[in-house]
Amino acid sequence: MKYSRDKMALPPEPFTSNRLRLRPLDKGDEPVLWQLMSDPKVVKYIGLPVETDREICRQTRLDEFAGGKRFKFFYAVEWKAPRESDAVHSMIGFVLLRPMEDGETIEIGYWILPALWGKGIATEATAAVVAHCAPLMNFPKEDISATVMIGNHASRRVLEKVGLQVTGEDIEDLPNGEIGRIWLLRWAVGS
Repeated sequence: MKYSRDKMALPPEPFTSNRLRLRPLDKGDEPVLWQLMSDPKVVKYIGLPVETDREICRQTRLDEFAGGKRFKFFYAVEWKAPRESDAVHSMIGFVLLRPMEDGETIEIGYWILPALWGKGIATEATAAVVAHCAPLMNFPKEDISATVMIGNHASRRVLEKVGLQVTGEDIEDLPNGEIGRIWLLRWAVGS
């Protein structure tokens, strides 16, 4: 096993890209996690059930934050310059970067609020996390991987713009109990 979730964590310092600020996720982000997890458009290609019970979702996320393991691989995505129209919380999505369970590659993924889809936020945030974290966490970009549900062409394009390429297809057991067909992506050599 090359990479261990127990032995790794994202660098804790916030950093910025052209339009965005990325920082470690914290329990104050739970309301936006609820927005994301309860939106059928967001979870459609993740294979998660749509969250319907606000209180159970809130308590589950708070328990996960208290446990300290799950969210240590997540960066909250915010506007670098908060906008007047932002509500109480400025998080607009997240990027995750963590060792895969088998320890052979580093998984990258993201969720962005649907109102902001198509604005280049996922591409900018994902590219920024790779550029910032790969050297600090001491892994080559070639070890970055992702899976995308077949049919989710927008996410596939985001990851290809960042530097990954489709290397195959597979079938995966999804968290909602269904079976899903997925594209397998790896960092393209020379990207």
